[in-house]
Amino acid sequence: MLIDSNIIIYALNSDSVKSNPAQSFLTENALTLIFAQQNTFELIKKYNVSGTEIFDAYLVATALSNNILTIVTDNVKYLSKYKEITVLNPFQ
Repeated sequence: MLIDSNIIIYALNSDSVKSNPAQSFLTENALTLIFAQQNTFELIKKYNVSGTEIFDAYLVATALSNNILTIVTDNVKYLSKYKEITVLNPFQ
């Protein structure tokens, strides 16, 4: 099964009523799930990411999966923590 990132987000968001069911589903089906970006979980663990910052981790994972090492963004504050990439702000 291909798992949508929103299930992961619910699992990590302890404030959500969907958190426990999402965690259970992921745990019970861990061996049959396929993630679009395999290194997203690694980045989430490595950088202790939660909440909406998961979208940043997904962006970084997408870049790394495609051998892209620079992300152009105005979101330097959150993306600069990822040492695997270079962050370029065109407004600075």
